[in-house]
Amino acid sequence: MEYIKRGNLITGFVMAGLSILLFVGVGTFFAPCGVHEDGSFGACHWAGQAVMAAGIVLLAMSIIHIIAKTGKSKAYVSICIAALSIMTAIIPGVFINLCKMPTMRCLSVMQPAVLIIAFVIAGVAVVDAIVRNISVARACMEF
Repeated sequence: MEYIKRGNLITGFVMAGLSILLFVGVGTFFAPCGVHEDGSFGACHWAGQAVMAAGIVLLAMSIIHIIAKTGKSKAYVSICIAALSIMTAIIPGVFINLCKMPTMRCLSVMQPAVLIIAFVIAGVAVVDAIVRNISVARACMEF
């Protein structure tokens, strides 16, 4: 119960902040390859767009986590956030192919950054769900 009282909002804000970092980062400082010389976009551009969209959904789910009232509903939202963040981690390279040269920006900067941030979000969400489920189970047993 102590975790629920002290960390009720912390994990939600951590996941929201990391979701914002994912969205803003893919759009700016770890953006994929730019426009080609002929004006077209590569597949890595669309992978970045998909990651940005997933970042917006992760942010919305984090906000729902923050406003949720019960520990059980926060645990369910955390499970959904974990699943979506794992899917987000594999968008560049698995769902959408990236450039073939390992020195390209999408492979050397964007993909590792997305992997790290998405797996950290997933880790926070899984820990939050586990701790909340344990706390909810204890509260039900005490009742």
